[in-house]
Amino acid sequence: AYRKRRQNALHALAAVKNEIARLKSRLSAPVKMVAWFDFEQNTATTTKDNVGSYVGKLHGDAVIGPGKYGKGITLDGNGDFVDGTAQSAFQVKRGTIMAWFRFDADIRSEGQIVGMPFHATKWTNPYYALQAWISPDGRYLGAQTNHNGARIQTLYPSRDKLNVKANQWHHIAAAYDGRFVRLFIDSRPVSIFDAGSANGSIRYDGSPNLTIGTRNVVDVGNSFKGKIDEVKLFEGALNAAQ
Repeated sequence: AYRKRRQNALHALAAVKNEIARLKSRLSAPVKMVAWFDFEQNTATTTKDNVGSYVGKLHGDAVIGPGKYGKGITLDGNGDFVDGTAQSAFQVKRGTIMAWFRFDADIRSEGQIVGMPFHATKWTNPYYALQAWISPDGRYLGAQTNHNGARIQTLYPSRDKLNVKANQWHHIAAAYDGRFVRLFIDSRPVSIFDAGSANGSIRYDGSPNLTIGTRNVVDVGNSFKGKIDEVKLFEGALNAAQ
């Protein structure tokens, strides 16, 4: 009886070890974080990144106020934004951009929540390297990037199906892995765009700015109205579990 129990226990242990090995094999390699603005280290006109010590500049009436965790940035939708300053480190070929956001009910402009313009000082086509945005009526959330020089984007109706409402905190992430653009809302994968070729990457002309609350630091437009917190940029595509 003892030998039988021991044998059963060994079989059970072997099954557990196999399951652990299987789960470990599914884990992705660590993805490097390039920037993390949490709006906790500020002056009246700047905010500091936690990873590369980049100093973001506050423009317009952008102010530091209550955020999702501690402090965040408040934007009035009328030209406010935070400029992470142009950095070659932001030139991720495949990456993930994410942030917590809380949009105002009277948002009237297609607002970039967070992203990197394709070029820091001039418009080129396509315009964006990697971007997460909300539509002017607050109904749609989307992501876009340039895949081998061609702009691709994904969007999803948020108000009805995702329970994303004004004046509530939600999380958005856009991930690009060289073929797919994936949009995650509140950690759920909700939309995907297949670019059709497996070995793509983002192309750059100059060093991009990590911009928070607007589409471009030169031709300012599509201003976000509301609050943003915990902006992060990763050099690689995160999955839902990560």
